[in-house]
Amino acid sequence: MSFPTFRTITLTAAATLVAGAALASGAERSRGETAGQARSGYTEQMRHENTERVRTRLKADGYELRKLEQEDGRFEAYALKNGKRFELYLDKGLNILRSKADD
Repeated sequence: MSFPTFRTITLTAAATLVAGAALASGAERSRGETAGQARSGYTEQMRHENTERVRTRLKADGYELRKLEQEDGRFEAYALKNGKRFELYLDKGLNILRSKADD
């Protein structure tokens, strides 16, 4: 009868941990999220909700939202108002921090 060596046990345990992590990671992505979104907790639903919140806020000020990017809890919005293009920066509370009109 042969007994497994310490090295065999260690390698088997390491392989099991790696496989378990890969399966867990795949489960996160199977819900329609990217690996980065899964790590940050940011989902497509949250992106959609934020876009609608920003769209509503800007519409109240006469802007038409064209594109929205989010980074570090702040928003960068590209919008139209009175035929002019604007680049707007908003904080988490949707307050406009900076506005830049494109010529």
